[in-house]
Amino acid sequence: MGVFCLDESRKNGNLMLCFSANTIAVQLCNVSHDIGNICFQILDDLEKKVSILKHQGKLLNLKYTIKFKCKNGDPHAKNGRVTKEDVESSGDNKYYCSEHDKDNSTEGLKTTWFKDELTVSLISRKDKNMTIDEVIRYDERSSFKLKKKRIHDIQTNSNGLLIIADGKQNQILTCTLSGGHQKKIKLPGNPDSFAIINNENIAVTLPYEKDIVFVDISQGIIVKTIHMGLFCTAIAYFNSKFIVCVETTIKILDIDCKVQSSKPLPGFTTDGFSVGKNGNIYCTDYNKLICMDMHANILFIFTGENTRRPRGVTTDDEGYVLVAYDHSHNVHRVSPDGSSSQEIIPELPISDWSPFICFDSVTKSIIIGRKDMVIVYTRST
Repeated sequence: MGVFCLDESRKNGNLMLCFSANTIAVQLCNVSHDIGNICFQILDDLEKKVSILKHQGKLLNLKYTIKFKCKNGDPHAKNGRVTKEDVESSGDNKYYCSEHDKDNSTEGLKTTWFKDELTVSLISRKDKNMTIDEVIRYDERSSFKLKKKRIHDIQTNSNGLLIIADGKQNQILTCTLSGGHQKKIKLPGNPDSFAIINNENIAVTLPYEKDIVFVDISQGIIVKTIHMGLFCTAIAYFNSKFIVCVETTIKILDIDCKVQSSKPLPGFTTDGFSVGKNGNIYCTDYNKLICMDMHANILFIFTGENTRRPRGVTTDDEGYVLVAYDHSHNVHRVSPDGSSSQEIIPELPISDWSPFICFDSVTKSIIIGRKDMVIVYTRST
């Protein structure tokens, strides 16, 4: 199965292609407008491509039939499938559904049957949120907007200094939690993620340059560059070691950036990760929060109700995992072992850019960075 973003902003949803021995299934999800026309355009394009290949002699023996399923039907059951020709020849915009023994509107065929809930029930050992005795809630305290910036990562150091990776201006930005005393440090490429080494130094990944650059934020200079030779994204620093996502592997580097170990990611790619005080790596990937150890062994996979498309991930001072969700626009607090969770910020500002998150140990605040906005949340209960 392949999942593809329809555009860079991700706001037009995803195209999913599923292949088996004799079937190509096309689905769209999270498309908020004109989904029917998009679906039928894709079908038309596929038919044209197959026709061209047949005429070129590459698929002379290919035979196929396009069939639809009602939106409430079981996509795996053959009963109730109706051919495209039957739908198109329907004069009253209705067709007979044998699965439900009734006439259905053809408009219903233009919606997608792919649902996040289906994914959750299949891939997760947690199909619903577990309750926690103490109710925790964070409310917005303040916010500020950055001019012509695009936040790719956001963290605070132990002094409470806010550090931001700006992917639009190719720079590191430091400031206070109110946005004051801004300082910019230019980078030789587009940053993806950074790891805080100490209050003066950070390590920043530049995926397209295939480099890790070490920046002294107190002096505003790059002090060292390590060429990884491969696309590198997420990075963390723990116990004098760097944990780096290099293409589809997790590499552990010592303080001199010598590779100590390299393990393939076990069947997934990660959007980003954070390392907890327990040394576990918490990754986000599609609709999952994945916890694994330093050897890339999966310890648990967490999903829950109203947890769609996790992006930013961090840990708080109690070791709980804080996850910012792109499509459900909220923040959940997950126990370190994945056994329970709680929604602590029910509504994030909607944007066409993913939310990134950090926890400030000085003020005990949660900071969200989304596109050009920084929002500070404080605990109210």
